Amino acid sequence: MSTTYNLNGQDGIQVFNELPEGVTVTLTDGSVGTIVHNPQNGGFIQVKYTSHPNAAQVGEEEFIFFNQVTKAES
Repeated sequence: MSTTYNLNGQDGIQVFNELPEGVTVTLTDGSVGTIVHNPQNGGFIQVKYTSHPNAAQVGEEEFIFFNQVTKAES
């Protein structure tokens, strides 16, 4: 069973803050990655890219901010 996390509205940042590792996120640039670390500070998560407009980035890890995420699901 898959779960889609609602990152919109007033509670969106709280939901983002609690996203577990392993959740797949889609970013504003169309990149897709898996959360590998969430320090739960409400600002950023660490993502490993599984898809990226720049193919050289696939497999790389990067810190992503809340406003870069358009979708989160597991």
